[in-house]
Amino acid sequence: MDLILFSTILTVGVLGMGGVLLLSLVGYFFVPRVRSCIAGQSSHFYLMLSGLIAAIATIMTLVYQFIYHLDVCVLCWWQRIFMYPIEVIVFVALWYQQKHVHVTVAILAFVGSLFAAHHYWNHFQNLVLGKEVVLPCGEIGLVPSCSEFSFTIFGFMTIPGMALLAFISIMILCFFAQQRQSAEMTTTE
Repeated sequence: MDLILFSTILTVGVLGMGGVLLLSLVGYFFVPRVRSCIAGQSSHFYLMLSGLIAAIATIMTLVYQFIYHLDVCVLCWWQRIFMYPIEVIVFVALWYQQKHVHVTVAILAFVGSLFAAHHYWNHFQNLVLGKEVVLPCGEIGLVPSCSEFSFTIFGFMTIPGMALLAFISIMILCFFAQQRQSAEMTTTE
């Protein structure tokens, strides 16, 4: 499978996942039936889903790096620093039945989303809007520049855009876990 086809399939999956979770979040606030459906799951279920998203994102970044031989720029490394620990933290939390780990996961996802948003904004300006943007990844150093190899899928989505949607999806799931855990604590009191 060539790189563009792989990226297109991955983009469709990320856009579908992000769309479903964003609609679920909107439905949570405005549709009581959606809120009750979301409240019907345990907080560990949402934590498990966030760990699954992080694990898939980790595997896909490694596929890009080692199978498609895409070099990793500085901003991509920062995004990985905040994505990779999430699945480990979730696994340990689920194993030991820890309650409040979704806060740690949400913080990691939030900081990672800042790096991803900055990276995507630079790519969007350069690749979609056609502006000459000096990307924050230097031309000199041990890691490649962000501008060495970049592409868009559907004319707007890049790898940092997919990372941004993954981080946002994880944050939404952590919000659901928090809401469910708050509901569980009020029923036990």
